[in-house]
Amino acid sequence: MKMLRWLAFPLLALACAVLVDAAGPQHAPVAPDAQETAAGKLSAELEQGKKILIIDVRLPKEFDAGHVPGAVNIRVEELSKRIAEMKVSKDTTIVTMCEHGGRSSRAALELQKLGYKTTSFCRLDSWKKEGHRLGKAEEKARPTAKVYRFYCQHSCLSYVETTDLAQVSEHCDCAKPYRECMKKG
Repeated sequence: MKMLRWLAFPLLALACAVLVDAAGPQHAPVAPDAQETAAGKLSAELEQGKKILIIDVRLPKEFDAGHVPGAVNIRVEELSKRIAEMKVSKDTTIVTMCEHGGRSSRAALELQKLGYKTTSFCRLDSWKKEGHRLGKAEEKARPTAKVYRFYCQHSCLSYVETTDLAQVSEHCDCAKPYRECMKKG
């Protein structure tokens, strides 16, 4: 009888492990207070040229496998530090993204706590299901010249990658060369 008790616990643990594994991968739950932006709405706003900072909070390897074009990859654990370094205006429209909404919904709430007024999250799986285009890391050509990466310091806060600082910004209303966009003020 004692032998059966000793066997019962390991068998029960094994059965639980099999059931959990059969349920598939577990995703963090969506934060209930976070505002969600539908993938179709986000796509339409981007096509209309609305200035939106998209922050993909997934791991770099997830981001490299496919992301919303123009998104910036900042892991959720680094968000408060990196957003401060970027000097993003508190009035900037920000949409955070992850695969299923768990990490990005928490990130949107964290940004609200930091004082950002217009924040929401969007699910990348919805973006993909609706057939919207994805950017991938391998699409970027390996530059031979020095590449400057920065956020425009004027009103638009566009993320810029350029090899020519004399080029005039196409993304900003300032119509100044990129070297001016790098400067504050």
